[in-house]
Amino acid sequence: FLQDVITSVTPHPAPKRHLFTTASADLKLKTWDARQGQLVAEHSGHVGTVLDSCVGKSALGWGLDEGEREGDKGGSVVMSAGDDGGVLVWRV
Repeated sequence: FLQDVITSVTPHPAPKRHLFTTASADLKLKTWDARQGQLVAEHSGHVGTVLDSCVGKSALGWGLDEGEREGDKGGSVVMSAGDDGGVLVWRV
């Protein structure tokens, strides 16, 4: 039961306002599409409850695979802080 607890809900800024990311006690972040009501991505890596998250712009070219352009991924990242003392960053 406690693993289902959502600890934060973070909306994404324009132009991705239809997305939001939840942090929870199940050690994961989940990014959702509010328009479709569907899970878009699941981010794992913490070994303790995920306490909070935020969304920001990535540095130019950060996290892009070879051959990708900045516009291909929108240049956004989700960052999380966990009870394990870790701060993790994912590209969205």
